[in-house]
Amino acid sequence: TGQFNQAGGIAADSENNIYVADFTGRSNMIQKFTNNGSFILGFGVFGNGPQFFTNPTGLAADSDNNIYIADFGNPTYAIKKFSSDGMFINSFGTFGLGGPGEFITPGGLGVDNEDNIYATDFGENNNVQKFDKNGNFIMKFGTYGSGDGEFLNPTDVAIDSLGNIFVVDSFNDRVQKFDKNGNFIMKFGTY
Repeated sequence: TGQFNQAGGIAADSENNIYVADFTGRSNMIQKFTNNGSFILGFGVFGNGPQFFTNPTGLAADSDNNIYIADFGNPTYAIKKFSSDGMFINSFGTFGLGGPGEFITPGGLGVDNEDNIYATDFGENNNVQKFDKNGNFIMKFGTYGSGDGEFLNPTDVAIDSLGNIFVVDSFNDRVQKFDKNGNFIMKFGTY
C-alpha cells in the first residue's frame, strides 16, 4: 500500500480523496488516499475482463464519487466504473476503429457537471468520445491531423464549469478548446 510501480492517472472526488492508477507491472491497481496521503484502500488486479486491469491510465470521479478508469491495455472493456469503495459497477467501450464507443488506446478521462464522461483515444482513432454516466454513447469529435479540431495523440481531457472541453493534443504540442458539443473554439501552446 502506498507503493507504486509506475503511477499514472490521478483524480480527486468531492470528499477530497485522491485516487492514483498504478499502470505497469503486475500491480495494475487503483489506490485511494486522503488528501494528506494516508492510504485508504486499493482495488483491482492484473488480468483481462471487466473487473480487472491491464495498464489503467486515466481516472475521473463523478458527483456521486464513482470512479471511472480508462484501461489502456484492455480496450475490450475500455472504460470501467467503480464505486468509491472499489466495487465494480459496469464497463463500456470496446476495441474498434472509430465507431461509437470504440477505442484503440483509451487514455485521459474527464467528467462534466452533468456527470457525462469524456474519454480520449490516443491510438489510431485520435478522437474524444462522450458518454452519459451509465456508459451510453452520446457523441465523438476529432480526427487524425494537425488542423483545428484534429488530433495527434490526444492524451488527456478536462471540462470546465461552463462545459467547455480542453484536450491535450500531445504530438501537436498544444491544447485545444471545444464547446460542449465538440465544436472547436480555440487552441493554445506551441512546441
